[in-house]
Amino acid sequence: MRTPSVIRDLARAYADGKVDRRSYVLERRRIIDEIVSNTRVLEEPPLKSPEVTPIEEKPPESKLGNFDSTLEIPRPDLQRAWVIVIGAGLCLFGALAWLWRHQG
Repeated sequence: MRTPSVIRDLARAYADGKVDRRSYVLERRRIIDEIVSNTRVLEEPPLKSPEVTPIEEKPPESKLGNFDSTLEIPRPDLQRAWVIVIGAGLCLFGALAWLWRHQG
């Protein structure tokens, strides 16, 4: 008889109301005292060895990719870049004009 299941069954009986609190505490104390004094033998569950799955050996994959292919770098859209630069310049000019007008 495994002690943890005895204690578990006792706790379950107490939770279901089949055992009153005083009987539950006395029985639990008796079981614990037997364990501490080595009069109750604890049975340990048998150990199961983990199953080992074989690992397949794979050749390492190249992280650099294929050197035969040509890498094309996309050209930036220069027209859009000029629109952004001109817009930023106008904003800066407007901010400076506002500051000069409201300075004094």
